[in-house]
Amino acid sequence: MIAAAGTGCGLQAEAAGRPAARRTAARAGLSVGDLTGAADDLAAAIRPTTAAAAGAAVSSRPKPHAPATPPDRPALRAGWQAGVNLTSDLADDFLAPGSDDALRAARADGSTSVEIVPTWYMSSATASSVAADPTRTPPDAAVEHAVATAQSLGLQVLLKPQVDVLDGTYRGLIAPADRQAWFTSYRAMLTHYATLARQLRVGGLVVGVELGSMVSGPRDTTLWRAMIRSVRQLGYKGSLTYAANWDQLHLVGFWRALDYIGIDAYFPLIPRRHQYSPTIADLVSAWHGSYVTGGPVDWVNEVTQLERVERRPVVFTELGYVATACTAAAPYAVVPTCASAAGPTVASRRAQQDAYVAALRVWSRVSFVRGIYWWDWPTDDNEITDAYSPRGKPAEQTIAEWNATRGTLTAKR
Repeated sequence: MIAAAGTGCGLQAEAAGRPAARRTAARAGLSVGDLTGAADDLAAAIRPTTAAAAGAAVSSRPKPHAPATPPDRPALRAGWQAGVNLTSDLADDFLAPGSDDALRAARADGSTSVEIVPTWYMSSATASSVAADPTRTPPDAAVEHAVATAQSLGLQVLLKPQVDVLDGTYRGLIAPADRQAWFTSYRAMLTHYATLARQLRVGGLVVGVELGSMVSGPRDTTLWRAMIRSVRQLGYKGSLTYAANWDQLHLVGFWRALDYIGIDAYFPLIPRRHQYSPTIADLVSAWHGSYVTGGPVDWVNEVTQLERVERRPVVFTELGYVATACTAAAPYAVVPTCASAAGPTVASRRAQQDAYVAALRVWSRVSFVRGIYWWDWPTDDNEITDAYSPRGKPAEQTIAEWNATRGTLTAKR
């Protein structure tokens, strides 16, 4: 998907709720108060030339735009990265019993990998530095504890440091007053976690998360390549990736310096302005021809073309759905809205589960996709009911059912 130059750049991203969820309300730079119809408009702005049927009539249900639906039977390849994102709100969360419990629950569900997500902060969208927040950023001892616990359970660990903005601005829209100073500060943070990853023998490091406004030109690409080289020069031997937001994939000019293409895969699948409750089959078809605007957008083809150009395998560093009826219309939104027959914001664990099933049916059959890390897997027992978390919901059963089949699928491209 080729993002238009202004995609997401003129909209303030702000959402209520806990810090780990705040950014998810604005995956594409959308505010909670401006959600209705925004995914349609955004998709229209970024729809690639491959969506040639722009004048096609929009039906009340997505129409198949691809060959037959993938087999219904759960099956995953050997080596599939069955992962979750371990998230925290407060500095000591990774040291709390709830963090250990969350990791044990993930392992019991058959997960093989976990992304541990420490967050640093900018004071505002124009700040020229990033820094640890003493009340929110986990200290190294907490990260080390989470890593050691995960490794003791047999989980592969990726460190995924990310940046948030204290005023709620979406990280993909930051505009530091001094870009060079920001990159110097960010590089120091990345070096810190790369050193920690090497010391803890962590299997992977995510060098950046959804920083669309900071990967947008040749000079940015040069700076990112230099940072990636510096991580290698530190002696870190694990895999490296960058987690690009779903609408920013083609902004990244340094994929070949990495081991994986990382995607935070919150692709909109259904149109907001049509009243129906999509079935799993509808959602599977929508991945191949999503009628979010005047013509179909084939997300599978878009990712396939990116892989063919960059010659790197793909990992979904994040994918998740809130438990509401409209979740597939705007997976990036904590409060997705649409004209669903079931009611736009009605809680629906079934809709969440159906979206999980459809994603697994589609992407498990794509040979260059190496795994999915579900968003999110909170450390706090009180957050298990958080909109995105699958824990204690039917979606968790889906995760366990599919993870149990790891190694049973031999997929062709």
